[in-house]
Amino acid sequence: MLALYTDSDSTGNTIVCPADLSREINRQATYKLGASQIYWCGNQCIVLTLKDKLAIVGPNDTEEIDVKSRQDGIMCTTEDDGLRVTTAEHTHFFEIV
Repeated sequence: MLALYTDSDSTGNTIVCPADLSREINRQATYKLGASQIYWCGNQCIVLTLKDKLAIVGPNDTEEIDVKSRQDGIMCTTEDDGLRVTTAEHTHFFEIV
């Protein structure tokens, strides 16, 4: 599966499709503009990194989480069962429950 982030200046679309790009499985307008990175959290949702926030994009909804850091920068690492989020001060682990 591939996750794509498009139209970063207008709608912030996320598109999920098979690796061969044969069809769209899901398309969602998130209206989260200017995301710098896109990651998988498990195999069910996509996470967009914004300046100091994460946008978790599920099949039907988008949730925004503030990630406070005294220094700029959010580093994410995709894991088999979730997503590890690291800032200069903290490390968090997000998993699908």
